[in-house]
Amino acid sequence: MSMLRLVVGGAALLVSTLVPAQSSNPYDGAWTIKLDAPQAKGLDGRLVIDKDGGTWDVRYMSKRNPCAGKEAPVVVRKATAEELAFDVDFAKVLTGCGVVSYTARPAADGSLHGQSTDGQRTIVLRRE
Repeated sequence: MSMLRLVVGGAALLVSTLVPAQSSNPYDGAWTIKLDAPQAKGLDGRLVIDKDGGTWDVRYMSKRNPCAGKEAPVVVRKATAEELAFDVDFAKVLTGCGVVSYTARPAADGSLHGQSTDGQRTIVLRRE
């Protein structure tokens, strides 16, 4: 009987290591964006997070930056109670555009405050 337990226990351990656990993203849902960028302050937009992806939509026109103001896909890099880190991939929207990475942390009022990794843009996210 103990040999059977050993085999069953070993099989259960093997299966549990092969099947990754479904982790939930505490930031799933829709968020309003307040964005301050180098040439544009006080921009409004919308961020939708769905597990490890989503969309970023801040609409504005810029003659100097054709990548600005485009709806773009988001890739979530990290989503913990302490931090949300994500990339906005403008390169998938328009050839020649790049990726802007953001990191935001929760504030006491439930909003998220952060900035781009290059330090040029600041964001405040509020759950809709």
